[in-house]
Amino acid sequence: MILLRDDPPLPTQMWVLAPQLREHLLTEYAFRVEAIDLLHHPDEDSPVVQQLIRARRLPDRPARISSRPRSAQPPVPHAAVRVGAILFSDQGLLLGQHQQGRIDLAGGAVEAGESLERAITTATGRA
Repeated sequence: MILLRDDPPLPTQMWVLAPQLREHLLTEYAFRVEAIDLLHHPDEDSPVVQQLIRARRLPDRPARISSRPRSAQPPVPHAAVRVGAILFSDQGLLLGQHQQGRIDLAGGAVEAGESLERAITTATGRA
C-alpha cells in the first residue's frame, strides 16, 4: 500500500525477491554474501522492512568483459544519486516506462549542483 498524505491507501503490486533467491543470484555472479540484516520500521505496527545485504566479490572471479575502452586515465568522478516521485491525482498515479522496458515511478538522476526538488520537477515534467 502506498500511503499518501490526505488520501486513502493506494494498493500497489510489488515484486520482491526472497532473501534465498537474492543470495543465490549474488553467488551466481561471484559474490559472497556476508550478512543479510532486516531493518524494521520504528513503528512496531508497520509492515515495512528493508533488507541490507552485505556482499563481497570473490577474488577468483572470472574476468569481466566490458564495453568501455581501457585507458590509463581514471574514470570521470560522478555520483549515483537518483530521485523518485509518487504523483497521484484524480487522474491516477503517474508512472513511466524505463529504457529497459519496465514500468516504474517517475524519477531520474540528480545532476551535479542540482537540488532534489529541481531533479524531481525535471524528471516528472512539472514546473
